[in-house]
Amino acid sequence: MEQSTQQQVLVSDLLSLLRTLPQVDAHLQTSDPELGSTHYDARIGARFGELPFELWVTTRGDVFPRDAREQLDRWRRSSQMSEPPSRRHLLVAAHTISPGARELLANAGVGYFDGGGSLCLPFTGAYTLIDRPAERRKAAAFDLFTEARTPVLHAMLLKPALPYTIYDLAGEVTGSSSATVSKLMAQLEREDWVTVEGSGPFKRRKLSRPGAVLDAWVAAETSRLSQSKLRRFFVRGRKAVDLPEVMTAAAADEYPAAGRTHHFTAEAAAHYHAPFLTTWNVTTMRATQEVMRVLCRAVDAVEVEQGYNLLVIEDGLSALRFSEAAGPISIASPVQTYVDLMCASGRAPDAARHLREQVLKF
Repeated sequence: MEQSTQQQVLVSDLLSLLRTLPQVDAHLQTSDPELGSTHYDARIGARFGELPFELWVTTRGDVFPRDAREQLDRWRRSSQMSEPPSRRHLLVAAHTISPGARELLANAGVGYFDGGGSLCLPFTGAYTLIDRPAERRKAAAFDLFTEARTPVLHAMLLKPALPYTIYDLAGEVTGSSSATVSKLMAQLEREDWVTVEGSGPFKRRKLSRPGAVLDAWVAAETSRLSQSKLRRFFVRGRKAVDLPEVMTAAAADEYPAAGRTHHFTAEAAAHYHAPFLTTWNVTTMRATQEVMRVLCRAVDAVEVEQGYNLLVIEDGLSALRFSEAAGPISIASPVQTYVDLMCASGRAPDAARHLREQVLKF
């Protein structure tokens, strides 16, 4: 079986990296070897000091947890066909390997190598770990948290125990199209973050690791904080803790049809979901640009660089879809509140952890 150029490059790069390790000699024994009627892409002989190892290499493009499990099952089946030597090991070489897949492989005693130069050999007598940032291919990168996809994940995180069809999550519920939801669900399956029930158009998916999805959301938001549209204001004569009530009253007078065009989040919302902090210096509000202008004008808010007690995140309607009511005050969902708290400073992350423990519970 002829190897593709990509396979050859991965195997060649792997050999080159192995040869740079101290006291290591490595050479290609054969391409397209067979073990227990299963084909692999290369067999590499390597000597770590005085210890000889056989590395059976399988190459892939991108590897997610589901792919990693498939390779582990394949290796177990082929290894059962013959008595495995103590130093015969599987090594998965791929262009990219997701963090979840890396953890799975390493915990199973399987090595991995990716196109960014990361190498893990979790083998007794040859343990090696080189952790480098993988090359990020813009065309292949899948951003889970775009404006269209985030509401879908938001809805699932609010009720993580429920299984959903694509049609449950598309349309009015999230504002996302069926095509968007379908692509997102496929990616969640690759990441091994959903369990699947049934098949066909009514296939249902349920979050299997809602905590991992929530952590990924926080990481995504943290990484793009510098791109957020943040406006800082000072409302004279008002404490930050009073602003939700004051601005809600102003909204009723100045913008009766405000509806879901603004909500309070971070510490202010956490105070209603899971009281933890008795006071805070800055109240955070998410609002559309039009409503922000109306409300800030109604309370004589002055835009400042420092010394602010009101932080406004300019956002679109999709981010305000899951607002909740705390009496007359509109607040962010506990999921959104947690994300915003984790992106804030001071004691906000402490309040986030309390909210996660008391309300989210995943």
